[in-house]
Amino acid sequence: MAPISRTEVIKSLQNQTLTIRGLHSAFANWPFRVNCYLNQVRQDVALMLTSRFPHHPKLRKLIGGDYGLFGAAWWPCAGYEQLLVATYLSMWVRHSLVPRTSYRHRFNVQKAFHVGRW
Repeated sequence: MAPISRTEVIKSLQNQTLTIRGLHSAFANWPFRVNCYLNQVRQDVALMLTSRFPHHPKLRKLIGGDYGLFGAAWWPCAGYEQLLVATYLSMWVRHSLVPRTSYRHRFNVQKAFHVGRW
């Protein structure tokens, strides 16, 4: 039998459902929920981005990134203020790690989060 190329494997798996048995037991101690403050954090993140970057060329993409859901899924048990801080921190870390040459209009993290020199 001839080996199957990676491209052929990917094409054969497209539009297919893949079931991995036993994942629930492997993650039995993990919380399977989203933080109850999800909608409030989504609104706060959108307001922060639009108020600080009203004319940014990638504002829609930044808001569409749904950082609120990211935070609410990673910290499902956090209180509202802790969730907001953790979400903003994750946004700051994510955008501060992007190389400056990755796109022309770089997201100005220091301006958004009032990060000064230490």
